[in-house]
Amino acid sequence: MFKFLYSPYPKTREAVQDLKRKLEDVKFKPSLAVFFLTEELIKNAEKFADLVRCNSVCMPIEGYITPESIWTRGCLALLSDVEYRLQVFRGTPDEVVDKMGRSKKGKFNILMYPLLYPKSRLQVLKGMIRLKRLYGKYESDPEYVLEKASEIYQNELIYPINKMLRPFRDAGVDAVSFNIFPLRMKYGHPIIAVNGRKVGRGVVVLNFRKGISGSYTDMLPERGKSFEETKEIIKNEFMLAEDVEVEKRGIAIGHINGMKLSDFLETKQIVLSKTDISTELKERKFFSASPYALGFISTKTYGFSGVGLLSYPLEIYPCLFDLDTFYSNAIFHAETVRGGIRRVESHLYDYIYAGNDVFAAIDHNIMLMYEEKIRSLLDIKEKYYGVFTSYPSYTSMNISRNYMSEIEKNILMNLTTTMSFIYTQL
Repeated sequence: MFKFLYSPYPKTREAVQDLKRKLEDVKFKPSLAVFFLTEELIKNAEKFADLVRCNSVCMPIEGYITPESIWTRGCLALLSDVEYRLQVFRGTPDEVVDKMGRSKKGKFNILMYPLLYPKSRLQVLKGMIRLKRLYGKYESDPEYVLEKASEIYQNELIYPINKMLRPFRDAGVDAVSFNIFPLRMKYGHPIIAVNGRKVGRGVVVLNFRKGISGSYTDMLPERGKSFEETKEIIKNEFMLAEDVEVEKRGIAIGHINGMKLSDFLETKQIVLSKTDISTELKERKFFSASPYALGFISTKTYGFSGVGLLSYPLEIYPCLFDLDTFYSNAIFHAETVRGGIRRVESHLYDYIYAGNDVFAAIDHNIMLMYEEKIRSLLDIKEKYYGVFTSYPSYTSMNISRNYMSEIEKNILMNLTTTMSFIYTQL
């Protein structure tokens, strides 16, 4: 069983008091509480954990949906009495993947983790210095440089999305992944907390043996049956789409059409940031969304996924997913979704139906694309709850169609316009 509670109060004290009153009306004893907290509230995760006498997980969101309204302040709480196991895995991506691979899994699983975690300014500055020195060897040995840069990015900052899902795919179980990358970033964020304690850089996993299931969709046409077919579909879908040749390895992107990223962006008349990343993270001006992207086509499935190009003068650019199974011929494009907000509504309508408690996780880029128009997502006949978060991803052995975002066998992810759903039978 699910029970949803929410409070639109933007301040911790008022939100906690409001939820405390509403908890008195809950008719069952929850075994798990998940608090989805907007920007200001996540700093005080321990106060929300204290509201319940069960395990709790707190994670940040950009906004949430209730049957009555869409909010960008306050919090949404999900209470459940379903049997589960809670695990936390820490370490580098390879270490975490190995630990998750050897761990017990549920028939259905939920992952929550910081996709990018800049722990401190010193850590970021040291990493930038190492990358700059490494780039000095690029012309003589680009493959070595990109391999080492990928190791730096993964060991220090990034959990690649597709890599995190592979242990669950390989075990033949279903998993929804919350890859948390807030629109505004700063040091020591994003915050995820278990029972009020901050996890830092780590992956929280909830395993469910029964009672909960999931599904997924993206808002792109189905992928093609060849590289050229998928490329043609994508070029018809996005604006300003053009072929580029990308030098890449792991999660590191080197030259694009023979140029480093900053020079490439300048040829497209895209203005670069005048301050460096470490300063913007300190001042909380680092904005993680971009209207421009590099799109890659999978050599395994001919699926497609893009990574946003942030306008910082980086010699070696990080990707948020492992690129080793993608073609080097990529597509530079600007984001758009043909059909507008109505297209988003139609996909929601296909997955939200009577007879279930439904929880939807919707890519927060949709909020940026449509702004006030997102209120039309309440026009769906069936009631549902949901959150806006960064590009929810999925793995399952039961994929219903040839999703464009199936970039590895049974792994579905894109860094824009994806939605995951979690169901429990009433």
